[in-house]
Amino acid sequence: MPRIPYVDPQAVSDPEIRGYLERARREGTPRPESQAIRAHNPNVIRAFSQAWELTFHQGVLDHTVKELCRGGSRRWASVTARRAEARRGGHAVRVVDVHVHVVVPELVGEGPWRAQVHWEDGRGVVVWRGQRVQSAVREFADPDAVVEGVGRTGADGVVLSPWVCMLPCEEQDVGLAGEVCEAWNEGLARVCARCPGRAWAFGAAPLQDPARAARVVEDVRRRPGLVGVEVPASVGGRALGDDFFLPFWEAADALGLAVFVHPTGSGLGVRALGDYYLWNTVGNPVETAVTAAHMVLSGLLERYARLTVILPHGGGALPALRGRLRHAHGFQPLARSRLRGDVDACLRRFFYDTVTHDAVLLRQLVEWAGPGQVVLGSDWPFDMGLEDPVGFVRSAGLGAETEPRVLGENAVRILGLEVRDAHG
Repeated sequence: MPRIPYVDPQAVSDPEIRGYLERARREGTPRPESQAIRAHNPNVIRAFSQAWELTFHQGVLDHTVKELCRGGSRRWASVTARRAEARRGGHAVRVVDVHVHVVVPELVGEGPWRAQVHWEDGRGVVVWRGQRVQSAVREFADPDAVVEGVGRTGADGVVLSPWVCMLPCEEQDVGLAGEVCEAWNEGLARVCARCPGRAWAFGAAPLQDPARAARVVEDVRRRPGLVGVEVPASVGGRALGDDFFLPFWEAADALGLAVFVHPTGSGLGVRALGDYYLWNTVGNPVETAVTAAHMVLSGLLERYARLTVILPHGGGALPALRGRLRHAHGFQPLARSRLRGDVDACLRRFFYDTVTHDAVLLRQLVEWAGPGQVVLGSDWPFDMGLEDPVGFVRSAGLGAETEPRVLGENAVRILGLEVRDAHG
């Protein structure tokens, strides 16, 4: 059966219909993809949108019925449980999503390192330096709308991070790379200032010049709302355990600043990963595993005991490789040339997000890494993200003690967050 095409808002002449589409794109609800299909019949999208407005914004229905309609019984169970606060030791549980990407207005438009952003067939399209990326299915170029949209998934707080493709990791002009990172940091700090107690961010640092990156990290530490930096899994062909980056790691360790390591999406130069979306489903987790294993066996985590490093996508392929890494380190001179301590102890130094797409895998990750080492993530706004990240964690059956830690307590602890009381 052929797929029904999405209606492009730019192709709609009726300002009312175009307004419904733009609002869905901006706020994330109703789902932009669904609205883009309803728009084939103006009467359908008009009737639905007006009913939605009455239901959710003008208070026609009781609040509990609104929540049920917003996400179905599963999401309602999740939101209800969250708002019941699941109190442990008299302290309210807060939900914090640490894996949310945005593009800030400072990097949209014409000029070097700026992107053009528009929507096609219900998907966000970024055109940047010849690349055309269309994997976003939710708002991402309006950071304030992103904060609101993530809030509707059940999160009390959100930690924003740059779209990794727009980090200047391969830029040869170090001065330009520094300017780009400054634009990211300034833009993200402005968002955090507008949403105190609800939004924080990982900034950017020009790792191709580690000494300059160390100075930028010091500046990031001084900016309210910025709680760390996002770095690509490789820079200039170097994995992050390379001694080249030691000035950066030394600064991050000394300042106690978190580092969010994200794969570049490059496909690792493997031709087969260009097929069947494998650059994303396989390439990204493998890229994370390569650089994380490099960091472990290089002795980096052993050298810098205060480092806080967060790995996305449940650590990618890294957890599945722990046995091989442990075995090699036990006998192979190359594998044990730098790391003197225990491989598993270093692997458990990482923090892992929950974007595993498999509740059994998530439960196993928590059991292996420890309940204090896993943090909530959604990978908003991308198609490989979790639409209901809170519900997904709850579906893993982590238990009354562990679940609140994963949903938010761990993030609050390691990032030093003060989450606004959203419930009065």
